Amino acid sequence: MRKAIIFTIAMFAIGVVSAQQTVEKTLIKPVNLKGNSVLDVSLNGKIEIKEWKNEYAQIEIGIKA
Repeated sequence: MRKAIIFTIAMFAIGVVSAQQTVEKTLIKPVNLKGNSVLDVSLNGKIEIKEWKNEYAQIEIGIKA
């Protein structure tokens, strides 16, 4: 009986530790501007904009869960 209780507590502790891990993913999507020089977007959260001299825009999204 004592071994079963220790086993149950150990499994619970392992579950708690593994549940606290975060998963990160970066998505990158190029967008063809088709000759336009302006891109109008509406995004929530922290946004960083960098200008460059290409005929497409690149949207990079970082996701944490």
